[in-house]
Amino acid sequence: ITRIVNGTTTVGKATSATSAESATKATQDGSGNVITTTYATKEELSSLTSGSTVTIATSAWSNKSATVSIDGVTASNDIFVTPSASSYIAYANAQVRCTAQGSGTLTFACETTPTTNISVNVLIFNS
Repeated sequence: ITRIVNGTTTVGKATSATSAESATKATQDGSGNVITTTYATKEELSSLTSGSTVTIATSAWSNKSATVSIDGVTASNDIFVTPSASSYIAYANAQVRCTAQGSGTLTFACETTPTTNISVNVLIFNS
């Protein structure tokens, strides 16, 4: 750091590796892990999941069960199912839940048959 000259502060580049300039070019995290080989990129992460919205039509329910078709679901991949915002109350009131999955299908059960179509968001974790 240079001196104060004419009432202004002139600051030179720091020579320590703890400077902001070095931090913007970091190759390791705080634990010493190499960033480029330890962490996934946005592109890598986007290939791990896919999402879809399916509608369970009122006519699809039979004996408090409904099966819908959905691309990307297998019998063994992990999924996360949640009602869309517009269907949340009907989904909760009917106590709808996903009970099974198969190749391209999801099966739902309910305690009370819904009287409106239910929109469900599905996040699929690809393996």
